[in-house]
Amino acid sequence: RPAKMMRSMRVGSSLLVRVSSRTINVPRRAFAISAVTKADLVQDLYLKELKAYKLPKEDPAAAEASVQKFNPPSAPKSPEEANLASEMQEYERQTVEIE
Repeated sequence: RPAKMMRSMRVGSSLLVRVSSRTINVPRRAFAISAVTKADLVQDLYLKELKAYKLPKEDPAAAEASVQKFNPPSAPKSPEEANLASEMQEYERQTVEIE
């Protein structure tokens, strides 16, 4: 039995040596760091035109001509107040019913 154990130990250690002696290729990321960034010509042209744009000046008279003056509507009369006098007279004319 000790011979089998020694043989398995040798096989195990030789396997370990074989695996560890191989070069393991581990994928690595390479980051390119550069101080100079590429110029985006379209973006530069857009920003240049955007900065150079001036809003057209508007005439205040033209703004007044396109806006109507606000006139608030008149307040409606309450339906209760409109017939209050006539309803009071009608109430006074009623006869009292006694059972």
